[in-house]
Amino acid sequence: MTVPDPLPPLPPVIDPAAVRPTVDDVALLLRTRTVGGQAQGGLGADTGPGDVTTFTDDTRPTAIEADAVIGHAVDEVLGFLPARADAQYLPAILRTIAIRAASVIEISFFRETTDTGAAAPLNTAYTADLQALQRAIPGDPEAFTAAGLSEREQDILAAAQ
Repeated sequence: MTVPDPLPPLPPVIDPAAVRPTVDDVALLLRTRTVGGQAQGGLGADTGPGDVTTFTDDTRPTAIEADAVIGHAVDEVLGFLPARADAQYLPAILRTIAIRAASVIEISFFRETTDTGAAAPLNTAYTADLQALQRAIPGDPEAFTAAGLSEREQDILAAAQ
């Protein structure tokens, strides 16, 4: 009698902290939002004349607001992916989350430029990156959360019931 080969080990569970972009990562995608204010001839939304290069207390959105958007983007993207992935996918997941956060910032804080600003190219990049990750990361497609809820959000909902 032959013994079947053991199953390969499962990849690790994706740690949200390992794929969470920084405020600086997202600001890098939205450079026109972190340069000198309109009164000084800049293109961005901060109140100073210099090149800030990241979100701060003086930018719109602030660093705190940008970080909150990043948290939502982490939950959204991880909700569309398998819970487990090899470490080789983590940089691509982080980049996809950064793009999603930048897109949400552009849409929610600069709605007046949604048709002419960075929102459309960011949304296109986000969709393409997310679909590529879904194809590349092995997992049961039925295990994906169609509503885009992460495991953390599912746990919160289950605890509330």
